[in-house]
Amino acid sequence: AFFIVFLIQYLTKGYILKNQVKLWGKKEARLYKRHPKAFDFPVLILSALLAIYGFVYFTLPLLKDYPLMQSGNYEVIVGITTSASQRDVKHKRDRGMRIADLETGEEIFLTVFTETYERGEYVVVYYLPHYKIGVLAEKVDLSE
Repeated sequence: AFFIVFLIQYLTKGYILKNQVKLWGKKEARLYKRHPKAFDFPVLILSALLAIYGFVYFTLPLLKDYPLMQSGNYEVIVGITTSASQRDVKHKRDRGMRIADLETGEEIFLTVFTETYERGEYVVVYYLPHYKIGVLAEKVDLSE
């Protein structure tokens, strides 16, 4: 994370702030020229926080799910959808799906790649437990 922040600072070399000085008034421009590090330090802190946020919320869940992806042994949930599809029916996109697990009774929110679904359908979904993303394997028709 610190390498990324350092790289951003090194590559920009204050480019953003130097060009922003042209838009400031004379007082702010003189202040920046006297104390450029006072302006660069907040940018460094914000870059570090952004890198940490990205690592915690995107990279860590994928690293935890990596063994499952390699082995192909995804988590399986069989349950009833508790929300209806709210996207365009024509396009196959990712959708947020709430599923009440039949075994545990727990409701799980997943991002599932599917065309459409209705509330109350019985579904089987293969998913990654930490990243909360899955694929709709099948819709179970209980009327037969």
